[in-house]
Amino acid sequence: MNKTVSRTLMTGLVALATVIGLSGTAFAGTVTWTHKSQTSYCLSVTSGLHTTQCYWSSGMGGNYTDGVTWNDIQQGDGAWLQSNINHPGNCLDGNYGQAYLNPCSSGNNWQHWWENSTTNGWMLVSAQTNYALDANNSGSVYTNPPQDGNVYQHWI
Repeated sequence: MNKTVSRTLMTGLVALATVIGLSGTAFAGTVTWTHKSQTSYCLSVTSGLHTTQCYWSSGMGGNYTDGVTWNDIQQGDGAWLQSNINHPGNCLDGNYGQAYLNPCSSGNNWQHWWENSTTNGWMLVSAQTNYALDANNSGSVYTNPPQDGNVYQHWI
């Protein structure tokens, strides 16, 4: 599911939650974050947080490679939690220069990520540090101050 479809789905879910009186977080669906610089590599947690070659496999029941699919969960502040499907209860977390997986906590701003749409794709920016999720061609994933022209900080 691409981010545009997820956003449309999210809008409908928020409207439904408002009508029936729910509050807190809303589930927007699943997403696979593909690295803009290396389009066959995705954000993964198969053996620690890194980028790994990802592919769609009908032999896997129509799923992506293990470890690259995330639940995209909107928080009350408008930011998003990224919970990994293969590691239930664990979310993308980060600080100044590092990114990793930790047990999910919706009240933990270190795990809240702004999904900023740019002309180069999506930039994931920490709500706590204002640092962007970054990666290199070796597969390392970390955070750095946002640079709009830096394709290593963009995800599609």
